[in-house]
Amino acid sequence: MVRRYGRALLAALFALFAAMTLSSRLLPAQPAPLPATIADAWRPELARVRSVAEAERILPAYVAHETGSRERRTAAAVDRFLRDRFFHGASEISWQENWVARLAGLAWLNLRIPVRPDSILQHRRALCSQQSIVFMELLRRQGIASGAVLMRWPSADPASRGHLAVAARVDGQWLFYDPDQEARQVGVPLDRVIDGSALPRLYRHKPALLAGARWAARHGAIRLAHVNADPAPRGGLFERWTEWLSAYGWLALALALALVAPASARLRFAAGARPARPALRLMLPL
Repeated sequence: MVRRYGRALLAALFALFAAMTLSSRLLPAQPAPLPATIADAWRPELARVRSVAEAERILPAYVAHETGSRERRTAAAVDRFLRDRFFHGASEISWQENWVARLAGLAWLNLRIPVRPDSILQHRRALCSQQSIVFMELLRRQGIASGAVLMRWPSADPASRGHLAVAARVDGQWLFYDPDQEARQVGVPLDRVIDGSALPRLYRHKPALLAGARWAARHGAIRLAHVNADPAPRGGLFERWTEWLSAYGWLALALALALVAPASARLRFAAGARPARPALRLMLPL
């Protein structure tokens, strides 16, 4: 009985995964609609840059417009590229990209927010954390140390309780970059952000953000973290596994069914053969 229900469950899961995978491949992708107004410095034509490798190919054109040492020019160029590449907003994994993560996002929205650099670059919008992940990966490939700058402050809105930007180790000094909120200055010393002295110049155009960042500076809630490390390792692992399941889960279930069926047949044969043994023994001579 248990084995029969187990086979039925595997068959149902196989049918579900096969149908979902097929529909995700056949249904056309629908990009998220653009907002009515976009205040960010966004260049729509850069939406064609859909991987870190492609971003690296156009980065030299940005570097050529900057001044200073190689590290300073590179960090400033990455900042400028990300301002042009994204506008602020949460990008979400689409049904076509990863239907398992998309469904999981119904339980918790964060599960359908892409956190791998190439996944983020599939979209036109990105949150501060997403832009920072791409920023840090581009710096890593250019041999420049980086880290995430975390800011935390109290707020009645859970989505507005902090901010995330990037620090780059440029010419031996940690400098601050924030393409998401388009900070008014690029490459400010990080210690002047942590103590709050540089915040008015960076965010005078963002009063709410400035107020929160000032509170964070006064309470020691601005810090450097994830130095030369992935800021979202568990999210990236979840994204990889669900991406694999979205593409090949049906195949794994089909193999499981193929393995279960012969075992079930052997068990049925053995169960059917047992009643004949007592009758055979009665026919033997005493």
